[in-house]
Amino acid sequence: MKVALLSFHNAYNYGACLQAYALQEAVRELGADCEYIDYVNGTRAGIYKISARIGKAIKQKNIKDLVKTVGGAPFIRSRRTKFDRFYRERLKKTGQTYRSCDEARSLEGAYDKFVVGSDQVWNAEHNGADAAFLLGFVNDSAKKISYSSSFGMAEIPDAQKAWYAEHLNTIGCLSTREQAGVRIIRELTGRDAHLVLDPVFLPDASHWKSLLTDKKPEKPYTFYYMNAAFDYQNIERVTGIKDKERHILSASVNPSDFLKRNQKVTFAMSPDGFLQKIHDAELVVTTSFHCLAFSIIFRKKFIAILSGDKGRDERLLNLLKITGLESRIFSREMTKADVEAEIDYDEAERRLNVYCDYSKAFLKAALFEGADQADSLKEPALPASEKFEICHQDDCSGCGACSLRCPKHAIEMKPDVEGFLRPVINERLCIRCGVCQRTCQHNAAVPQNQNQQYYAFKQTDAIRAASSSGGAFRTLARQIIADGGVVIASEMNEDWTMAHSVATNDAEVERQGKTYYVQGKAYPRFREAEEYLKNGRKVLFAGTPCQIGGLMKYLGRDDENLITCDIICHGIPSPKVFGTYIDYLKGRGELTQLQHRDKEIGWKGYCVSAVIDGKKVKNKPWLKAYNVMFSHGLINRPSCYQCPYASYHRPSDLTIGDYWGVENHRRELADRLGVSLVLVNTEKGGDFFRNACGDLPLVTLNQKETEQNSLLHPQKKPGRRLGCMLMTERSFEQAAKKYGEWSLKGSLKEAIRRLMLRVKGI
Repeated sequence: MKVALLSFHNAYNYGACLQAYALQEAVRELGADCEYIDYVNGTRAGIYKISARIGKAIKQKNIKDLVKTVGGAPFIRSRRTKFDRFYRERLKKTGQTYRSCDEARSLEGAYDKFVVGSDQVWNAEHNGADAAFLLGFVNDSAKKISYSSSFGMAEIPDAQKAWYAEHLNTIGCLSTREQAGVRIIRELTGRDAHLVLDPVFLPDASHWKSLLTDKKPEKPYTFYYMNAAFDYQNIERVTGIKDKERHILSASVNPSDFLKRNQKVTFAMSPDGFLQKIHDAELVVTTSFHCLAFSIIFRKKFIAILSGDKGRDERLLNLLKITGLESRIFSREMTKADVEAEIDYDEAERRLNVYCDYSKAFLKAALFEGADQADSLKEPALPASEKFEICHQDDCSGCGACSLRCPKHAIEMKPDVEGFLRPVINERLCIRCGVCQRTCQHNAAVPQNQNQQYYAFKQTDAIRAASSSGGAFRTLARQIIADGGVVIASEMNEDWTMAHSVATNDAEVERQGKTYYVQGKAYPRFREAEEYLKNGRKVLFAGTPCQIGGLMKYLGRDDENLITCDIICHGIPSPKVFGTYIDYLKGRGELTQLQHRDKEIGWKGYCVSAVIDGKKVKNKPWLKAYNVMFSHGLINRPSCYQCPYASYHRPSDLTIGDYWGVENHRRELADRLGVSLVLVNTEKGGDFFRNACGDLPLVTLNQKETEQNSLLHPQKKPGRRLGCMLMTERSFEQAAKKYGEWSLKGSLKEAIRRLMLRVKGI
């Protein structure tokens, strides 16, 4: 049998390279003759070209990427040379290069089967939305097999769903490497794809060791392989371990990393050198799935770090669940004893071999016996977690609905080591009834808004002067009060803690209409909202999307008297860090006032002001450092980096926020007092909002005019986050100087920002 393989077979990425080699070896071991189609479309050809990367950085005016690419060019060339050698020596491919789906059509008669996989071959961003990577150049569906293919995303954009469904339905044998992939295929096609192991697990450990040398390292070392910038000393700070020597493989390093004692840094390592480095390490620390995979194959002690990217982390979590090694996930509670504990690899391999045997059986059946036989194979059940979880801890937004609905009062909301509220289960009281899991908003699909409407809104100048933006919240709140209802929204207390309060008049609403970059505790007010609604009173409940999501899951139904309003949220900063910030300000004198959105220098000026010892200070580096750390995503809750509401699908009747980008779309509206963006998500919300606006003008927008990052995707988790969190616990001043732009560089950036605002006339 002659088999054609298709993957990212020439990527300068360790996982992509080694999975391609592994799939080839697995097919050969089954007795088939195989080779890779040398398929390189325009997107794939440009990914690794230095000239293309420089051109892209110039076009996007990204000076940082430009400097990084130019400065790293020698390392990029060295890495490319080492990968090319590996591919040349280890991979068999066609003599001709194919650059389009049409060119590849001539191959159909030359092979008995076509296998596409593994890697993110179905990620349109990586493959250029090319149907060839869904085997679109092959007409006979019986010849088409996907093995461990990945979408590389948790959701398919609406505009691409029909395209994916059409091509996936033509593949006779479907398998993927992630549960998200199984779900996506089922939603798009109605078919059940097989969940199989990544190809690197198909060859045994002895095969991989045959690629290594017997040369021993000069001294013991810890190997770090990270996909993003990372302060490597943070592992030592949390766990107390001391690296004898630290070897780092990363593209995100600073010049200072090369100068530290007992630390070796490289970017240009060969694929077999990568395997060698893992094999010889005393400890492996990684965010990479394939580095984790080879740590398990070589039976190494390791620490797995979750990046906060839900799609990326799911593969690590699946593998750790299969092998029973979830205890190796890094957390702030991890100790030196946890790191040094022996790993029961006999048990881990026993569990893994069940999936390995199944994966090999699927590949064999798909190649030699056809789709019916492959589909008849019984897939092993993913082991249940030994620990009872309401939801995965990195999904938890701390909404508190689970604690309120627990019939045994077995759940208490307590702050974790970073100050974020989390449900803590009293095992003595818990009866495993599952009510908490069914109540949790993160175990249910996000509501899909239909016929959403978009408006730009400006209140009177007097109201906007006292508001953070265009006065939308005060407009809604005043209307509900006029209707005899109550407003439940966040308010700063005298002790500088934030919590939701109940307002029944305009004066109380004014106390709620201030913006502080810290989340108020909302769930204690859920029951009050429920009582007001039962008594027929109108309620406006405002908060972050996850707080509204929690409220709706707690209530279990909508109510005609309930108007929910969420904000366009940038994330939830740590209450603990906010507390250290307040303590620092108090250390400078008596703190009587704080404003995170003072409009003294204009709406877009982001002026932070405080009254200390009776004197007003504004935008001092030490004063605005907290805002900088928040805006850079350095102190946010883990769930924020994979927030399901960072999209146009919202849990509320209305969504309000700053209309960023107004000067690009509706220049005539831009001024120093601010403009609100309002998303009307339900018919009920639209009727209430328009009634509240009265005679005030509304400007109707299209969705394109409203786009901003927080409505398109969650913020990525910065590699510097852990270092910032740890440093704020020791000294807010130190953290502010390192992470909060309390420096000459930060002052220059602030001066440039203000100059740009003056130029734009805002």
